[in-house]
Amino acid sequence: MIDVVSKNGNFMLNLGPRPDGTFDGPTVALLHEIGDWLAVNGEAVYGSRPFEIYGEGPTHQMGHVAFAKDRIPYTAEDIRFTRKENALYVFLLGWPFAGKISVKALGKQGFLKEEIRKVTMLGNGGELGFVQDTAALTVTLPREKPCNTAWVLKLET
Repeated sequence: MIDVVSKNGNFMLNLGPRPDGTFDGPTVALLHEIGDWLAVNGEAVYGSRPFEIYGEGPTHQMGHVAFAKDRIPYTAEDIRFTRKENALYVFLLGWPFAGKISVKALGKQGFLKEEIRKVTMLGNGGELGFVQDTAALTVTLPREKPCNTAWVLKLET
C-alpha cells in the first residue's frame, strides 16, 4: 500500500466474503492489522500527495506478485515519501539495526528545498535528533517502535 501511495496510485483491497457473507479469520486479521497501522500512521496516507520522487532503496516495486512467498522483502534502505501541507512523510520499510537512518534524497543537495525544523516519528511523540549534510539526512530513531511494520518519520519544514 505504501509503495502505491508514494507513486500517486490507488490501493484497492480485493477481499471476497464466504457465501454466507462472513469473512474468514485470516482476512479479518489482515483488516485489523491494516486498521491498527493506519490508526498510528494514517496521517501520512490520508489526504497526502506524492513527493518529487517516490522513494529510494534497492526495492523499486513489488510488481504484481500473487503469493506472499514470491515477494521481495523490503530492507532498511527502502524508503518511500508522501507530502501534506508543510510536512514530508518518510516511510521506513525496514528497521535499521544501527538505530539511525540515512536518507540520501534529503541531503542539503537533494530534493527537499525547505529547511527541516523538526523530525518526529508518528506514534512516538517526541522529537528525534537529526543531522542534514550534503550527503544525506540522518535521523536517530527511538528505541521503541510505535507499530510492527513500516514506520513513518514526519519532517516539518
